[in-house]
Amino acid sequence: MTTVSIRFLTLTLLAAPLCLLGCGSSDTGGSPAAGGTIGMGGTSAHGGTTGSGGTSATGGASKTGGATASGGSINSGGTSATGGSSKTGGATGSGGSATGGTTGGTNCTIDTSTVTAANYPKGLTLTKACSPYMLDEIHVNDGGVLTIEAGATLKFSSNTAIYVGETGTGKLLANGTTKDPITMTTQSESPDDEGWYGLEFFQGATGSKVAYTTMLYAGGNFDAAIVGEAGMPKNSVTLDHVAINNLIDSTAATGIQVADSTSSFVVTSCTLDGAPYTP
Repeated sequence: MTTVSIRFLTLTLLAAPLCLLGCGSSDTGGSPAAGGTIGMGGTSAHGGTTGSGGTSATGGASKTGGATASGGSINSGGTSATGGSSKTGGATGSGGSATGGTTGGTNCTIDTSTVTAANYPKGLTLTKACSPYMLDEIHVNDGGVLTIEAGATLKFSSNTAIYVGETGTGKLLANGTTKDPITMTTQSESPDDEGWYGLEFFQGATGSKVAYTTMLYAGGNFDAAIVGEAGMPKNSVTLDHVAINNLIDSTAATGIQVADSTSSFVVTSCTLDGAPYTP
């Protein structure tokens, strides 16, 4: 998780009265002498109405500090300065309400298991820089878009998956490259572990693509590492250079499968334990 720390600048102006022979009507600054209404001290001890400090002791209405001493309405620490509502740490600044916030963008943590257009209107991107991600199941529904950056590593807890397009539309874009593939695996690679389920696509998953991605220890539901559920349109999901290795139960699970004859993937150059594989 990325934490944004905000430091407030505290500015303290300390003025000491100077009393010389011939001062004005009071010890620390008469009306026109060293400290009158327009001098170095004004009507109060230190900080006249227009002098070094303004109406309050340390920091007047428009000097260093604004209406209060350290951090007024305009200067260092004000409502729009460092730490304000729209600067560093604000509602839409570098960080937002979470790291990445409700406006989408990159994120080092996922604060919900569901990615929709409502909570991530610009989509959610999982980056290489923030990985490895330790994840439970993720649902991409109702206009949500989940993008996985090249080189990112995702580690799933047992019996979980990425579910795409269960309700409304959902899109998974896992865009690895030859030199920087994506890795999806389980959090525990013990032979006794139940593994993770893998990727599951539903009728709303049109336009999804998984490319140059290595999937390890999937198929934990004794089904397949990648499943197309009934109603997924033909050729609606592209699988390109997906390497499926170490199925959790190779006697029961398989690499890629669809639930009925009306569904299909576009499969290009995929492998199962290193051998060319076409479902």
